Amino acid sequence: MNYPGYLAQRFGNLSQRAQLTRALHWRTTGNPLFLSTLVDELVHQGGVHATANGWALTDAADALMTGLPENLRQLLEQQLTQLDRHDRQLLEVASVAGIDFTAATVAAVTKDSETEVEARCATLARQRQFLQEREATAWPDGTVSACYGFIHALYQEVLYDRVTASQRIRWHREIAAHLEAAYGQQTHEIAAELAMHFVRGREGRRSVTYLIQAAGNARRRQAHQEAIKHLMTALEATADLPDESERTAYERDVYLALAPSLRVMKGPASRETEQAYLQAQSLCQQTGDTAQRLTMLEGLCSCYVVRGEYLKAREMGVEALHLAQGEEEPMRLLEAHRSLGTILMFMGEPGVALTHLEAGIALYHPRQHPELVLLHGLDLGVICWSTSALVLWTLGYAEQARRHMDKAMGLAQEHVHPYSSAFALCRAIDIHLLRGEIVQAQDKLKSVRHLAETHHFPFWIVRAKLYQGQVEVATGQPEQGITRLRQGLEAQETQGVGIGRTPWLATLAGAYGQIGQPDTGLEIIEAAFAVVQSKGEHFQEAELYRLKGELLSDEAPLQRALTIARQQQAKSLELKAAISLGRLWQQQGKRREAHALMTQVYGWFTEGFDTAALQEARTFLSPYTPSSSSTTLESNKNAS
Repeated sequence: MNYPGYLAQRFGNLSQRAQLTRALHWRTTGNPLFLSTLVDELVHQGGVHATANGWALTDAADALMTGLPENLRQLLEQQLTQLDRHDRQLLEVASVAGIDFTAATVAAVTKDSETEVEARCATLARQRQFLQEREATAWPDGTVSACYGFIHALYQEVLYDRVTASQRIRWHREIAAHLEAAYGQQTHEIAAELAMHFVRGREGRRSVTYLIQAAGNARRRQAHQEAIKHLMTALEATADLPDESERTAYERDVYLALAPSLRVMKGPASRETEQAYLQAQSLCQQTGDTAQRLTMLEGLCSCYVVRGEYLKAREMGVEALHLAQGEEEPMRLLEAHRSLGTILMFMGEPGVALTHLEAGIALYHPRQHPELVLLHGLDLGVICWSTSALVLWTLGYAEQARRHMDKAMGLAQEHVHPYSSAFALCRAIDIHLLRGEIVQAQDKLKSVRHLAETHHFPFWIVRAKLYQGQVEVATGQPEQGITRLRQGLEAQETQGVGIGRTPWLATLAGAYGQIGQPDTGLEIIEAAFAVVQSKGEHFQEAELYRLKGELLSDEAPLQRALTIARQQQAKSLELKAAISLGRLWQQQGKRREAHALMTQVYGWFTEGFDTAALQEARTFLSPYTPSSSSTTLESNKNAS
């Protein structure tokens, strides 16, 4: 059916044609009679009206599209009256079973033999009366039954409306009981179908159980919106449970299942994600076991980390680690070490952070992936490898950082998990930019944008914008980079995201320096120092002092940058500070001091000599070193 052509012929110029086309296709699925009748009803009821510029939809259109035009209902009712009474009842039972159903399911309710039901359905299908044949269905209990479906959803809708409320409840319960018996231990495979029957059959306890299972199945398929829908329905169903302790336990399980999908679709720092974990926390205090308390703690910890509330997050991370150590559960310990590793990295303690991240890596096994994704919405092994890469670079181990980055990327690709892949790709961009590998960073950025936009990940969409700004600054486009970075920082603030804010501010300040606006750059650096003081984000504190020193051509901030980098054992940041201070000393005629400083700092490194910073340091030292000595120095480095 050519919907656009039909609408153009009927209305000419119609605004929102694409929206109406989608809605009509969903309701009519190509049936010309249903299409023309529904459009007639839209015009008659004012869902579409003429304007000076053509036709347009009104606010009433949505409500009309979900209903059924009275004249179409009468037509379908008339067709039903022409059927045999037994066939009408069969179809009514079938409408309760679903848009597709098996003869065995209908027979279980009507108490007719399956053979008789199948024969009557086959006759109706041959006559194209309401039904059409589907492929036969095999169930775990060995039953093989003929399967049929309604020719159009509107047929099922009319038939379903004919069934009385009490009859519907009874039939939904009977169908659910029949399916449970047929599937036995494999009911999780049809959890969504069973949940629907138990919800409509007013069986609160079993509906919640299957809705949680259905949400888990949806999350495994990355269908997080579907999972959220199941779980919101489950919350409504828990309200009808008479026993308070049972209701509390089910609500706790629902919130613990809901939070990971909200994390993905709304963002890890969103108010919705936090509220889900806070509700779980309140309920866990009443009925939760240690495993559930750990899941809740890890979830809240991650939420506060992404908000940049590191002190609160660390407190929860330490509590989670103590609980996990008491349980001696490897996966729970992995969760706690991952959280503390991330927190301590941003708080400027890379050495301790690496200890936690390596402990997490040691505890991780790829077979844990499905359960980790179910509990957290992403793979913690990918996070440990990715975050440890950034920590290793900070500590001065560029090659080890690259290897950890490659491992994280490999794991993410192996499991084909988009959200985890986005995380790994962003950490890889960090490493490429820090190593001076701009082309590789640009390639990874394209992949992040594609993943974020394809799967509608709001957190990673904004993150990609920030990385784009960073790349533009690195490729000599500071004006564009400034615009992009400011947009990204504003969007992050709207999302409630505060994690890793100082590196973006440092890049922004440096960009203003490039375009000859050092005063603006210094204002941004002061704003970044405010983040350091209020949030405890010391991760890039040395870099901020280095940039301040460069913008002011002042030795004091550069010396401060060196001191902080050495206190943190952040050798890569120490190298950058030494290069900046060495240049200033050169300008001041302190060539001997500059050479001594650079020789000392450069001499510590044992790897990563192809990275931009170490190449710059080698170039800095080369004028001071005779060619023969330079060759010897390079040979020694390569041997190391």
